[in-house]
Amino acid sequence: MTQDVTRNLCARPALEIISKGRTEIIAWNQVVQGLKVLFNFTGIDVTEWKEAEPDMLELRLERGNQSSIIWFKPLARGVTDMPVFPVMVGAKFMACKPSATPHDDCEITYFYLPWDCTAQDLIDIAFGEVTYPWIETVQNFSAAYAMSAPIERFPRCALVMLMDSSTKDDQRGSVYFKLWHQTENSVELLELEHTNSPFSAAEQAKQLGYSPTVYRCHSGCIVPFLPTSGFDFL
Repeated sequence: MTQDVTRNLCARPALEIISKGRTEIIAWNQVVQGLKVLFNFTGIDVTEWKEAEPDMLELRLERGNQSSIIWFKPLARGVTDMPVFPVMVGAKFMACKPSATPHDDCEITYFYLPWDCTAQDLIDIAFGEVTYPWIETVQNFSAAYAMSAPIERFPRCALVMLMDSSTKDDQRGSVYFKLWHQTENSVELLELEHTNSPFSAAEQAKQLGYSPTVYRCHSGCIVPFLPTSGFDFL
């Protein structure tokens, strides 16, 4: 396969290639099977494919003398109005970026990707070749998607940690928070004055009539940070 063809495959939305123009929803494991074929076409050898846990697939990739692992699992959040890639992608992070050589005790962080992510995006994630602005933008998208519809048995309001990645250099952005609140039928993300402190953000939220006691970390974890006598759940 010529380099031009390979570059074209890497640059096109992966889902567009895998679906071959079909409009019906593709099962998540079929998407991963399609990615396996697509990786091979782009010069990445999938040397191992295994079910690490129920509903979790682990692919070991090799490129020349480099080896890495990438994980996939079904969407934790059902389809919303935001277009999304139909599987969650997992990587192990070092210094707040995906790494091909993480420490043994690093946990897998899963995130959502925009529907138009490419094979090259996934290869870069697997081999730890993404920039801070890129991965922070993706994680901001992941946070927005995760919180884009009401969540049952969850507090009516929470803070959402995001990253300001306006720098053009490959440097970490700055943390800030938005206020998320839900009703039975809708959600809303409200702007707050930028601060890297959830306590300061919570004080701003109180001025708007809300009392968040948890926040969604950039990794996707829900962190209780204020004491409460009982959550106001949906």
